[in-house]
Amino acid sequence: MKQFKRFLALVLVGVLALTVLTGCGGMNSSEFGAKAEKEILSAVNSLRTENSVPLTNDSELKAKCEDALTHVTAEGKIPLGYARQQEVNRTTRTVIAIGVETEKSYKFDEINSTNRNTMVDALAITPDELATYAAHIRQDNDKDFYNSLSGFAVATRTINGKTYLAMAMKVTVAKK
Repeated sequence: MKQFKRFLALVLVGVLALTVLTGCGGMNSSEFGAKAEKEILSAVNSLRTENSVPLTNDSELKAKCEDALTHVTAEGKIPLGYARQQEVNRTTRTVIAIGVETEKSYKFDEINSTNRNTMVDALAITPDELATYAAHIRQDNDKDFYNSLSGFAVATRTINGKTYLAMAMKVTVAKK
């Protein structure tokens, strides 16, 4: 449970960092998307110990991120249920998150059938904000949490000149 709280804290740090994000500019969207994915993955791997196997952009998790990003509208809105997803089974917990701006900060377990279709503002990311966000990740000192990740992915999608970012993290649950 403690690891999962750390997991949620990382996601929330990401969401909070993304709240300052606006549009994209300077390079084309595919170049920026690839740079963003590489930079975030590098930041996460920088916090894993030398004995840990470096994480790659897990294709299964990335597909889930990409699917979540398809729900961002041309106006930059997304249903809350796609911006915050959690899958829990006997052996793993997976969280998918897209930065959003809401009046209320929703925890993953607060999303239900009543509010999952609520449209919220998805937050776009710029190159300057990407560097700031990656620096926030690198400043985290909980190497145990980062070493506990069994999967990680990041994906981007550009809509009307704005780039949106989704992250997915998987933690293997210790067997009792």
